[in-house]
Parts: sequence; C-alpha cells; structure tokens
Amino acid sequence: MLNTLPGRCQNWQPVGNGFDYDVRCLYSDSLNNILYAGGNFKYSGNLKARAIAQWNGTNWDSLQSGMDDFHSGNPNSVISICGYQNRIIVGGGFSTAGGLSTPHLAIWDGTQWDSSALVVNGPVDFLRQINGELYLGGVFDSVGGIHSSHIAKWDGVNCSGFNFGIDSSFGGVFSIVEVNGNLFVAGNILPAAIRDLFSWNGSAVSQVGNGIHGGLAFISSMAIFNNELYVAGNFQVGNGNAGENIMRWDGVNLAPVGGGLNDYVDALKVYNGYLYASGIFDHAGGVPASRIARWDGISWSALGPEIFDNAIGCMEFFNNELYVGGGFLHADNIALNKIAKYTGPLTSVDFSKSELSFTIYPSPVTSSIILYLSSPPNQDSYIAITDLSGRKLMIETILEKNARKELNIDELTSGIYFLTLESETGKVTKKFIKQ
Repeated sequence: MLNTLPGRCQNWQPVGNGFDYDVRCLYSDSLNNILYAGGNFKYSGNLKARAIAQWNGTNWDSLQSGMDDFHSGNPNSVISICGYQNRIIVGGGFSTAGGLSTPHLAIWDGTQWDSSALVVNGPVDFLRQINGELYLGGVFDSVGGIHSSHIAKWDGVNCSGFNFGIDSSFGGVFSIVEVNGNLFVAGNILPAAIRDLFSWNGSAVSQVGNGIHGGLAFISSMAIFNNELYVAGNFQVGNGNAGENIMRWDGVNLAPVGGGLNDYVDALKVYNGYLYASGIFDHAGGVPASRIARWDGISWSALGPEIFDNAIGCMEFFNNELYVGGGFLHADNIALNKIAKYTGPLTSVDFSKSELSFTIYPSPVTSSIILYLSSPPNQDSYIAITDLSGRKLMIETILEKNARKELNIDELTSGIYFLTLESETGKVTKKFIKQ
C-alpha cells in the first residue's frame, strides 16, 4: 500500500486533553463564547465530563454531573446540541441530567440543568432553530404527550407535532432544513414512497427528485450552499443515485457534486463561502482528502495532507477556527483524542503542492504513462493511481535518485484518473485521461 510519511501534522492540533470516547456533536455559543461538545465520552484527561463538556478556548469544564445515567460507550449519549432562547438545548439517548429526569432532551441555562417541559419517548438526533422555533428530529413518536412522527417543533412553551400521513414507524429523522417556506426532512425513512428525503409545504408531502436508493442508504446531513440544497450520507451511484454519498437539489433534480466522496458522510457545514463535508471518506472528487474536504462550488480540495485514523463525525466554527470531533485518535503521528482544531488556512489551498513537481507524458495516455520529476528524490517515492471514486488501482515505487518512471496502464479502461506522487517533501496529485 502507499506509505504515509510520518511527522508532518502541521494543520491540526489537539484541544486540551481531548476525550476517552467519541465526540458526536459540537455547538458554538457565540453569545457566551463557549464551545460545547457532546458524545459517548466520560473523561477529558482527569476531568469527569459525562457525555457533555464546554471549552472556553483554554480549558475543558464539565456541566455539573452531565448525564447521570451515562456509561461510556453505551447509546445514552449526547447526539445534538443547539442554542435556543438564551439556553443550550441538548438531545440524545439519555434520561437524566444533573439529577433531573429529562428523557432525551435537557436544558442548560449556563450554570445548571433545568428540566425540560418536553418529555420525548425516543432519542433526539437533531436540533435546529428555524424561524424562531426549535425543531427536533430523531427516533420518537411522542413529544410532550403529543403524537408526532419523528419530528416536532417547540416555541419554548408549546409543542406542535406533525402528521405527514405516512407510516409512523419509519426509521428516523437526522436532518431538517427550510427552503422557501418548505421543510425538507431527511434521514433513514422506511416507506418506499418517501426514499429517505421529502419536502413538506404545510399540508402535503412531496418526494424530492427520485429520492435516495439503496438498501442501506440514508441521509445524515443537509445544508444550503449557493442557494441549493445539498444532501449527504450513505448512498452510491451504483444503486441508482445521481451522486456518490453527496448530491445537490437544484429545485428539479438531484445532481452529482464534483465526482462525490468515496465513502459515507457524517456532516455538512457551510462557512465563509465553502461547503465542508466530513465522514469516513479519504477521497473527494478523486482528490486525496482524509475524512474532511471542502467544496467551493466548482471543485473539491483537502484541508491538509494529514491522514486521520478514523471518522470525523462533526464540525463547528468557534472564534473563526474550525473544530472537528469524531472517533479518531491521531492525524499522522499527532495524538488528538477525538477532537482537534484546524490551524491551516481557511481559504482554498492546494495542499498537494510541495517541493515535488512532475510532468506526465503523453497526454492523453494510451498504453503507458511516463513521469518526469523536476528533481530526483533523496528517498524512495510512492505513486498511486486512483479512479474518480478514490479507489486505488495501482501502487508503485520510484527509487531514490531516479527522476523518471514508466507505468504500464493497459489494464485501465478509458476514463479520468488521478496520479498521486508522495515523498519525504510532501505529495502532489495530477489528473490524466486514459484513451
């Protein structure tokens, strides 16, 4: 396999001591300048923080006793956090917080836990404020004693349920957005007529395009970018979808996004003119991008050459800096412990550029491809050829002091491919066409 050069983690740094188990959600409270993290964890270093903690920019602190019934690694975790009416609303699989009975939904007022007026009979996976009201999504069918099929809204006093006229036993709602007065609802939705994605105009349900196809398909996240709806999760072109794990809705059709991502996506986030995606993937549009990538509306780019050892499940911007959480322990050889801060530039940079440079001959390519390096490497270098999905098709070595390498690609079918060259000075990727 293609070797990864050690000791080059320059774009990511740890956040305090990190956590002992996964971080599943992050929320930036800009009013009080606090970053909240929720998940399956119990400790940050020696600090006992059961399923939820707060970061002031320097240190982690617990929220009293956190989720009292929590045990590291079990499903009673914090899954979603949102600010609403100067309070922090927390959703998940727990049943108590700070000694109070708060099934699946709890309120933090900044100093102590407050029991919620809403009793939810199943996990709350999603929270978002839309038009002054708090929307809840998850795997429940009752909120505040009101029947509601996995989605509800709350104005701080009263709760309203939804009746979409579909089977109330459908899987779960993982994302909700509002577009031009219509609600778009997505998740793992079982009725075949819905296909995991639908819109609601206040009176009727409409399927969005052809929906999502595939037996294990689902949508984990949605975002509005450049006035279009983007949906991401676990779905493949081979099952009849327009895109690979991410698509955009132009108002008429679901369409691919720059070649897609080669594995499932956990989260989408829009910031400063870019759409960020994170998950378990390692290629975006054929470009190497470990667990996180950025879309500018035209092409994908990586946030650095570092390789994360596990998924990035959530993202948030705090004090104009990007924080990520997930199941990872390291990026390259730097210990991060489930949460990290990005220290690289928040503008699009080609991180594949380095002291390395090479040319490809001929172009387009027929049966063999020749690389000419600008200067012979001082150590062995490695070459990988990948397809548009990021699948590695060929791996070769260029021995030190060699500036030329010829590869036989007769077995490749006609199409677009990417060639990545990596050495001790970095790596660079170029696209080529096989006729």
